[in-house]
Amino acid sequence: MPYTPKHTSFSPSLSFSLFLLAMSITTLDTAHEDLIHDVAYDFYGKRLVTCSSDQRLKVWDFVEDEEAAVWELNDTWKAHDSSILKAIWAHPEYGQVIASCSFDRQVKIWEELSVEPKNSQKRWAERFRLVESQGAVLDIAFSPIQGALRLATCSVDGMVRVYEALEPTNLAQWSQMEEFEIASSFVPETAKTQQPAHTNSTSSSNSSQASHLDAQPYMPSPFTSNPLNVSQGISPGPTNTLQTGTPATVHTPVDADSGYCIDWCPNRTATALMVVGLGKEIGARIFKHDGHNRWYPAEYLPEHTQEVHDVSWAPSMARSYQLIATACKDHHVRIFKITDIPSTGHSLQKSHSFGKLHSNSSSSRMGHRSFHVELVASLEDHHAEVWRVEWNVTGTILSSSGDDGKLRLWKADIHGQWRQMAVMANTRLQF
Repeated sequence: MPYTPKHTSFSPSLSFSLFLLAMSITTLDTAHEDLIHDVAYDFYGKRLVTCSSDQRLKVWDFVEDEEAAVWELNDTWKAHDSSILKAIWAHPEYGQVIASCSFDRQVKIWEELSVEPKNSQKRWAERFRLVESQGAVLDIAFSPIQGALRLATCSVDGMVRVYEALEPTNLAQWSQMEEFEIASSFVPETAKTQQPAHTNSTSSSNSSQASHLDAQPYMPSPFTSNPLNVSQGISPGPTNTLQTGTPATVHTPVDADSGYCIDWCPNRTATALMVVGLGKEIGARIFKHDGHNRWYPAEYLPEHTQEVHDVSWAPSMARSYQLIATACKDHHVRIFKITDIPSTGHSLQKSHSFGKLHSNSSSSRMGHRSFHVELVASLEDHHAEVWRVEWNVTGTILSSSGDDGKLRLWKADIHGQWRQMAVMANTRLQF
């Protein structure tokens, strides 16, 4: 059954406004034929990618000359067979690479071909498809870890999957390294680990290589539902050969409005961290990597009363604590302060608004340090559903957008109180 999106990231119109560093506003007519779901800057802020329910991706270049500065269309092409929910850029050390996800259950990896002319619909080549999802893929995020091109995905089947390019210079080879179930809250005392198996995809010349499966015995775990960690992938070619291993466990899809979302911790930590919006279970939770190919649920972010639509982990910039922001259906933007404390048997979470302490002992059971979680701001100025939150590169200013059609900027004052510093509505900027 076709799915009709209920919202767009900015407004139902086919254009959106860009908030520039010079505090000026430029209106860009994208000429998309349907709702725009996502807009993403590249690392340097000089390029944009937009995605829409018209199933097309569009890449834009910021061009400056002596007379004017404008956004020029680099290329546009049909990228998926259904509405495209999100598009993101990889770090430029891997080249000009975009990942996109859609209701068609696929994640696609795109690479720019500079030898092709602009606006030829051939400038961006599909390098790989990730097709393990049993339902629509709702969110994707590239890992901030240097030296490894990794991509996390979450879909309506309730699974987060982590993929890695086997060779970052060859985007036609990806492997599913790990996966875990979002809804799972049980942490086994003696959880087993296994080494990921690598699947080499069909190359662009249409030659194929067999999957190499690790021969070690497998012990079931609720956090590795794909027993052999085999990535089912399609590398573009005349025949689109499908590479599969032993069939993975089939996860029952839930409705497409489940609201799962993910974001990596961008800061240096002992092991990888991720924050995940829990969908219909309400709230968000931090997940921690144990260093042995397994993720486990850790601290819960409380006080949400409806689904969390988006999560964003702030760069710490040498702060002694970290910040996580959430956008919620209950009309609130919430900011949580995360403090690293030694494990003492139980981790406690304090709600700033109600003074409650929440016990989470999973971190200590696994022998890892735990976090103290405090709600430091609950902002309801949107008075409508909030869909997106995003930090600036220093983690000092938070932006949010919602169904009120406004983009709001937030900043903490000298007393640590978060206040609204600016509002953008249509083509007007208010301070």
